[in-house]
Amino acid sequence: MNRLTKKILAIVALVAFLAVSVLSALPAFRASAETAQERINDSVKKQNEIKGNIEQANAKKDEAIARYNEIDKEVVTLQITVDKVNGQVAESEAKIAKKNEELEAAQKECDEQYADYCERAKLLLQKGTMSYLEILIHADSFSDFLTRLSLVNEIAEYDKTKLDELQKYAAEVEALKKELEEENEILVALKADVDAQMAVLKEKQAESQRLIDSIRSDIATYEKALKAQEAAEAAAREEIRRLTQGSSSPYTGGQFAWPSTSTYITSPYGTRVHPVTGKVKTHTGIDIGAGMGTNIFAAADGTVIVSGWNSGGYGNYVVIDHGGGVTTLYAHCSSLLVSAGQRVSRGQVIARVGSTGVSTGPHLHFEVLKNGAHTDPYAYLN
Repeated sequence: MNRLTKKILAIVALVAFLAVSVLSALPAFRASAETAQERINDSVKKQNEIKGNIEQANAKKDEAIARYNEIDKEVVTLQITVDKVNGQVAESEAKIAKKNEELEAAQKECDEQYADYCERAKLLLQKGTMSYLEILIHADSFSDFLTRLSLVNEIAEYDKTKLDELQKYAAEVEALKKELEEENEILVALKADVDAQMAVLKEKQAESQRLIDSIRSDIATYEKALKAQEAAEAAAREEIRRLTQGSSSPYTGGQFAWPSTSTYITSPYGTRVHPVTGKVKTHTGIDIGAGMGTNIFAAADGTVIVSGWNSGGYGNYVVIDHGGGVTTLYAHCSSLLVSAGQRVSRGQVIARVGSTGVSTGPHLHFEVLKNGAHTDPYAYLN
């Protein structure tokens, strides 16, 4: 065996050794990548559940705030009534004050009239009923008699007038007292009714505020849990990035092939309003509209590291490692035609278009990830 032959055999042995080493390490790499991807799937699933809880809580919060605002309007309306009642109360209190003055004056006049009448009655009792007759008998003449008779009539009329006035003042006093009592009863009932309504509304406001505070507390808890899941997802993606970097040579495949026969872009990469949740968020890939069952092609040569179901929203999906930390993701598939660990070639049919996962219709969601982080696919596509 000459020297050249020995060198060739040594090179062949070395290549064989490296191939065996790579093949022996590949299952462990696949297992690690799949485990990390499973963690991502689980984290994404939990994130979606938490996001759903947050959306529901926000909806409840919006309802509670709307109800609080309705109650607040009722409070404002009732406050107008309260202001009117307070105005009526002020008017009534002024009226009552005036009536009290009138009552005091009437009572005073009544007391004076009563005192005068009592004095007059006392005199009459002291002199007896013959006093009028005595006045008439002592007349010096008929003319004097007539004069005395007129005077007696005037005195009797005066007495009757005094009695009538006394009765009138007494009636006025009673009427004023009754009017004041009725006025006070009306005001007391009105204020009690308004105060009761205001108390009910204030309690409703307090209850609504407690509900809002409780919901906000729930949302804060959900958001904290969401951040924890996002951190877990980021850690798993970092592990995939590390694994793909360490397991593959630098990507040298050039521009990616278009992954579908359709070129109709229904949603580009970047910030958008999510068609299902209605929330503004980053769209991590591009959506290519295509009919159900349309072929999906591998964008470049590589190794399938994931082929399965993602409960976080992707549905049936495939992830291919192309080397250098570059991976592609194909989601919402109706069927998968490759398996994890399988080598695929550029343009090879790997799946078919579907609408699995969180989707509004048949399409291919295509992502390009660099070291586990999504990036603009147009920078890689031909």
